[in-house]
Amino acid sequence: MGTTTEQTKTANPATQNPGSPKPPPLPPILTLQHFLAQEFATQQANLEPSSMVYGGFTLKSKDFAISIILIDGTGDHYAGIKDIDMYYSGSLVKVGALYAAHDLRAVARQHAATQSFSDTPGFIGSLAPIVEPTGAIPRLRAMTVGLKPSLKDILVGYKPSTPNRVEFVATYQSNLNDILHNAGARGVIRPLGYSYINVSLMKEHFFDPDPAKLTGIWLAGDYSGDLPKPQRLPVERVPVVNDTVPGGSAQAITTKEMSRMFRLVHTGRAFSHVTDAAEKTAANQDMHTILRSQGSFFGDNSTFTVPRLFQQHCAKVGIGNLGPIDTPGPNVYSEGAVMTWTDMAQKDAFNTAKQRSLTGEFVLVWQNLYSSSTSWDALARLVNNTIEKFLTQP
Repeated sequence: MGTTTEQTKTANPATQNPGSPKPPPLPPILTLQHFLAQEFATQQANLEPSSMVYGGFTLKSKDFAISIILIDGTGDHYAGIKDIDMYYSGSLVKVGALYAAHDLRAVARQHAATQSFSDTPGFIGSLAPIVEPTGAIPRLRAMTVGLKPSLKDILVGYKPSTPNRVEFVATYQSNLNDILHNAGARGVIRPLGYSYINVSLMKEHFFDPDPAKLTGIWLAGDYSGDLPKPQRLPVERVPVVNDTVPGGSAQAITTKEMSRMFRLVHTGRAFSHVTDAAEKTAANQDMHTILRSQGSFFGDNSTFTVPRLFQQHCAKVGIGNLGPIDTPGPNVYSEGAVMTWTDMAQKDAFNTAKQRSLTGEFVLVWQNLYSSSTSWDALARLVNNTIEKFLTQP
């Protein structure tokens, strides 16, 4: 089970007046982790399969994983279950490619401002050594594919502003917008390369390269399993809790790191290494716009009989088969999202009583759900009750 983190804002000590009185402590509260753990114990039997054999397939793990972050101006509230364990998570991991692509564009635009370029080829030639992903982990650098980005297929333009501003190639932008589908994801991932994606994710510490860990957000597969074998690119796997394929998975996350990515992008604070404020803002906003165009499982009324006490703001779902591509096992489902709590009066009452500044928005990332007549409703109850009980605590 994950631990509780109450993320607080701390002023720079150098700017504080040492003689000024400290602000009074906030009223104590029961943590979000308390309520998530309590509610998970109630819902677990319906949330997870009753047996390790599911649809004739022997599972490696039936454990469900989840992270929730309640966004609060006085310090976020975090809770997680199995939140630091790596799971194969299907299409949800495509969010990592969205991140790396917008990172690359931001770096490119910053470079375009360093000197005068006369055309795109000259600019690309100058940019290439700057974005060479030599910092990727050794197993990726040893591969025969995905070693570095194909910049001519990703970027066009050679100036930091219009005209001739550096932009995504129209086809590449179309693939970013259509990343929900495997063909779009391939069109994003293949030109970027696995190594660049890895380096980009490590900049913000979304992936831990320690050989003893290899946890966080990992994407070293291009979603080509629906293509004939000769058209599939090689992949690189890391150990995961749930998949039975030897070596693990090429598309895996921990809910903790994916929830942190959604939190940062949603609030415009991702890409902290980008020094140009305008480009940092553009990268966050444009990635967020794509996530806002995606659907959520929670918006499908035919899936649930339990009302959801929240609504989607931005999201990305994941569906994928366990087991080998050509002899697949059951689907596992996942989702990353920012949601908005419906009952603003509950939120406001909590803020008044507990002297907090909840916005009503929360990050929700979960994975390794097996679809059944009980699991979806159990998931809705888990989220509903955890947050409602936190907000209405005495």
